[in-house]
Order: sequence, then C-alpha cells, then structure tokens
Amino acid sequence: MYSRTFEWASEELRSDKKLIMEALVKMSSFPALEFISDSLKKDQEFISKMIEQNPILMDGASEYNINFIKEAIRKGLKKFPPKKVAVVDRKEMLEKFKKKEIEFWDLPEKFKKDDEFCLIAIQRSLNIMQEIGPNLSREMIIKAVREASFLAFYHADENLKKDKLLIGRLIKIDPHVLLFADKEVRKDRTIISDAVKLDVETLNYATNDILKDVQFVQKIKSTGGSKDSKNHKEVILLALSYAPEIAAIIPLSLKKNKEFMLQAINAGGSEVLHHLHESLKDDKEFILKAIKSIEYCSMLAECLPESLLSDKEIVLAVVEKDPGSFNHFKNLSDIPFTREMILKVVKESASAYKGIPEEFKKDKEIALETMKGGLAYLISKVPDELKKDREFILKCSQENPEVVRYCIDDFRFDSEFCLQAIRLNGCVLGKVLIDKTREMEIEAVKQNGFFLPSSEILGELLKIRMEHFNSI
Repeated sequence: MYSRTFEWASEELRSDKKLIMEALVKMSSFPALEFISDSLKKDQEFISKMIEQNPILMDGASEYNINFIKEAIRKGLKKFPPKKVAVVDRKEMLEKFKKKEIEFWDLPEKFKKDDEFCLIAIQRSLNIMQEIGPNLSREMIIKAVREASFLAFYHADENLKKDKLLIGRLIKIDPHVLLFADKEVRKDRTIISDAVKLDVETLNYATNDILKDVQFVQKIKSTGGSKDSKNHKEVILLALSYAPEIAAIIPLSLKKNKEFMLQAINAGGSEVLHHLHESLKDDKEFILKAIKSIEYCSMLAECLPESLLSDKEIVLAVVEKDPGSFNHFKNLSDIPFTREMILKVVKESASAYKGIPEEFKKDKEIALETMKGGLAYLISKVPDELKKDREFILKCSQENPEVVRYCIDDFRFDSEFCLQAIRLNGCVLGKVLIDKTREMEIEAVKQNGFFLPSSEILGELLKIRMEHFNSI
C-alpha cells in the first residue's frame, strides 16, 4: 500500500477516523498528520490517539499546520499534545502525579507552577529544567540542587547565576554548581575559597585572574577539601552529556587539551565543535579524530572550521558520519566517494543527487532511491540512457507517482505507458497529464482501494474499492 495515497483522497476520506487509524496500523510510514482534514487537525483527542498509535508521527511534525502541536514543539516538549484532564483538588492530583498516572505536561496550568509538582518532575527527569528552570524561584533552585543534581542550576535564571548569596548557599549543597555561576561570581575570592574548602577540584572553575594569583591559589589549596572530591573533568563531561552547549564555559586550560576535548566531543556530540579553542580549529588530525568519536550527529559540516571544508579526508569523514551534510560541500568532483556512501547520501537527502559525481548518476539503484525521496522533478536530471529506459521510469513512478509529470514526453503523453504506471500504483492517475480514460480509473481503484477519483462511473468504482478493502 502506498503511504502517500491520502494526498489525493477526498475530504470525506481525510475525515474518516476509522480509516485513518486502520492506515496507521498497517503502514508505519503513513504521514497521517500531513493529510488529515482541517477539522481533524483541530481534534486534539483524536490526534493524541494517532500519536499514541505511532509516536514516529512527531518526527518533523512542526511542518504540519496544526497549531497546538507546533506550539508544543516550539517549547521543546516531548509529550504531544496535552491530554484533557478532569480538574480535581490538589491532593488528588498530586497523588495521581506521584503514581505516574498523569504526565507533568498534562497537568492543569496551576499545578505546573506548584513547587511540589515541579520538584517531583525534576527528580524524575532533569531535562524538564530546560523548560521550567528559568521560571523557578531561588528556594526552588535550592531544592532542585539538593534533591536532584547540581546540574539543575544550569537552567536557572541568569540573574540567579549572579546572586552571590544564593550561590553561597548552593555551594554548601554541592560546590560544583560554581561551574555554572556567572564570571563575576567565579572571580569572587570568598566564594572560591568556600567552594575549595569543600572540594579542591572546584578551583578549576575560577577565572584566569584568580588562577594566575599563585599566592592565593597555594593558600586556598592548603585548605582544600578532598574527602568526597569529584574530579572536575568528570563533572564537566557529565554536564556535557546533559547539555552540550555547556562546552561554551569549559575552562580555558581544558579547551586547549586535545585528549580532554575528544572526550568532551564524545560526551556532547557535534555541538561541542562550535566551541573549540583557536589552537584546535585548524588541527586536521584532531578534527578527524573528533569526527570519528561522535556517536550521533546532524549538520556536522556546519560545526567545522571553514578552512577544513575543502579537505578530501575531512569531507569523506563527515559524509560517512553524516550523509545529510553532503549538500553543505562544494567542488566534490575530486572526492573519492564509494557507491555505498552515495546511496546513504541520497537516502538521507534526495536533493543531493544533483551534486553527486556523474558516474553515480547512471546507477539505477541510486537514481531510484532518489525518487523515493519525494523530489520527482529530479528524474529530469538523470542521464539520457535512464530517461529513455521505460522499465526504469515505471519503477520510479511506482515509488513516486509524480515522476509521470517530469519524465520525457515519449512516456508522459503515452496512454499505454500511463496505464502501465497506474497498474503499478493507482495514485499515478492523479498525476497524469493526459485525459483520463475509464480503463485508467478502474485500474487505479483496482490497484489502490484508498484512491477514489472523480468520475461518472463512481458507483462502479465504489464497488471495486470495497472489493479491494475486503481483500486486505
């Protein structure tokens, strides 16, 4: 069954909840949010059921014209959309929340601002601090650090990171909160001394002005605590795994340390590459090691120094790790790509076909994968020998019905060719440029019972359509 069938479906079918849910069950790739009717796009309860059936629907959901989902994505939430929850008293709601019968983002607004609810949510997942952290009070930040982790302080309001009295209190709970404090705080000798007394490793978070004062450093080191000491490097790596943008505040001494920065990139991913020290940005050997150490990445090329983007080894390493970055590069004719790499590239981004080396454009499998990517107009970019290959173009139209609009005139205006294509994929009928015949419409519905074209023989087609459904 072709997953984009609903592109040509009637408003009635787009509003048929039962039909849509059946399609979701049978086709994991069915982009239901894209094709449902405008009335269903306003039905939060039904969309909740759709997402519950297939959570993958949320991938790229910001592209769909569904306001409440777009707002949720803008806020960075992971639960879409909020369920309708009956308003109950605080005690009952708190009990439900503690038992995990309701998610934080499904709570009525007044409870999302309730300290007890917030603290429970933070204890369950620190990631929620990204959303609620900037709005928390001083006392709530203290509770969050005490009950959850020093990492909770990272997403606190910026003004609180300048609050020396608050940070003085937080240091007594976990002195490593100093890592996230404002620069002015990290040059305050009293605060530095208090932190070092509890854990000498926190001295590494002080500003360079402090660290250059040898006499002061030696003095406070002699009073430094180490009973429950945490290695500051391990603390920073932990913080990077929580929030990669923390790379911006890595102490200068560590930013120059190749071994540590490789560990940092492994912990925080490609985001860390944006914050390299100048001495490492043009270090090809280091960058190659860094690329290989990243487990998962996207838009990797955008994180690299401009000076290295034309280097063959760098380009190959980047494309191997992140095929979607292919389009970011220019002048790729001399890069020794393998066939397997190019296949990955066009699977990731069909538009990349225009820039791949000429010898790969002749490869039928690569060209076919490109058509699967949805950009049918690219059939006009394949070599002439493929443009004239009837069987190949039929396969392409089977994967992407719009191909019949962009293939050569010998095919797109050939009624027999169009009929063959329709027999392979009924949705081709909605894309042909020639007059539709009775036979074409019947063959379309035979092949794809979801497709219901406008026709004077509607009654006959409906019968065929029902026969199709009964055979599924």
